Amino acid sequence: MAEVRKERFLIVHKSKRKVLSGAVLALADMNGSRDELKIRPSGKRGIREFSVFVKKSNTFPLSQSEARNIALRIMNRGEEPLSFYLVIKYFYINPSTGRRVNLKYDRYNLEFLPEKRGILMQIEGIKTMYRTPPNVLASMLIEGIRLKLGEDVRLEFA
Repeated sequence: MAEVRKERFLIVHKSKRKVLSGAVLALADMNGSRDELKIRPSGKRGIREFSVFVKKSNTFPLSQSEARNIALRIMNRGEEPLSFYLVIKYFYINPSTGRRVNLKYDRYNLEFLPEKRGILMQIEGIKTMYRTPPNVLASMLIEGIRLKLGEDVRLEFA
């Protein structure tokens, strides 16, 4: 198991409110989504599945309606720090038995913190194998934010 580390990225855009609301909506779209990937070291084709949770007083799954409520609150009231818990599940189907074989999950804490130049995104790996590294996760989120906003968003290492 890899060491616990915290990666920091700065999301630069003219509107911090739009970035935060776009991030919430992109995470809601990511929740429950699946894609295929090559699992190392076996080289088998596997599936990666994302689960996103909102961290407040208790942790609960991020639904589309909850994401819209958070995005509207940000647009109406202003920037606020946001915290999420992301679990990336990995599995493959054993061809001989047809059964699902679960692999170790990647778990991340995601924080979006408003700063002077933009939004600071912190990705902290918790009990993770880093099959999906933080920089790949950050680029996936930035692409989702770009799609939601329909505008260019810059990502810088902080």
